[in-house]
Amino acid sequence: MSVLQVARASGEVAAAAPLIEYSWGGGLSSIRTANVCVRENGGVTVKYLKQEQKPVEYGFVLDTDEIAALTALVRTVKFFDQSAEAAAIATDVGISSLTVTVGKSRRALRFNSRQEFEPLTEALWRLVQQAIVTTELQEKGDTYQAMVASSPRLAGAKVYRPQLLVASLKRTVASCQERQKLEWGLTALAWLLTEDQWLGVVSSLLAGGDDDRKALLLGVLGSHPFYGNIPDTHARILLPALTAMLDTFAETQDRLPAKTDEALGIVCQFLGAEKYDRCVPILTKLRQVHGDSNAGRWAGWAIESINAYQRKPKP
Repeated sequence: MSVLQVARASGEVAAAAPLIEYSWGGGLSSIRTANVCVRENGGVTVKYLKQEQKPVEYGFVLDTDEIAALTALVRTVKFFDQSAEAAAIATDVGISSLTVTVGKSRRALRFNSRQEFEPLTEALWRLVQQAIVTTELQEKGDTYQAMVASSPRLAGAKVYRPQLLVASLKRTVASCQERQKLEWGLTALAWLLTEDQWLGVVSSLLAGGDDDRKALLLGVLGSHPFYGNIPDTHARILLPALTAMLDTFAETQDRLPAKTDEALGIVCQFLGAEKYDRCVPILTKLRQVHGDSNAGRWAGWAIESINAYQRKPKP
């Protein structure tokens, strides 16, 4: 059951009076129309229509702090005090309609571009993006939009509450077989989870699946720019877990499958680049057992890299 269905089932969304109503349309965008209704009890309903697609409706419930934040923005932009008329601007930004009801005061304005309202309209647009990113993640496995919405290092559309993406991201990366989508999804999760939560998710993923699945995951986790695009703390906390995975494969005398060999080589490069000296005994074992493989050669490189770093005079 969706968040909107849960809210409807309890009567929360439909029963409360509207606090803020916002609609937009007519701009040069893949989105044809968007409508947002924020109710006094925090119930949010978003309806949007993208080009050549069916209308979508999405909803969730704001907490008391989020309701207070939107109410504060209404006061900040002095919505009830601004002139009803604004100079027409020849733009392709579309037409906005904004209605606010506070107590017995109610006002509706229609405009194409008014900078004085931007703190409020930008927050409302993040509610629209919340609907779009969540829906397309759930229905299409679109992890790219989720990554952009979650990472502070990437420019692009942000959502109102990124944490709402976590459950859908976990489900998507658990079944995703496309390397690029998997990388985007894991990047988003790294920004949304604490270090311990992140390690838990990665450990669970590595514990399940066959060798090909493990190879896919290891190839992503050890790759650059992946570990350069997540928080440094989240990259470093993976080092012991990745070392343990190397140890698992170093124990086998069988020839490594090509995909596994490539992935382990990528992990060795990551460990060497991070100068993680605790992995040296495992790297040594891997090089001894699989010295003629790609992974064995990269294990040798990582050992040399770590040793060279340790010999380097410290300031």
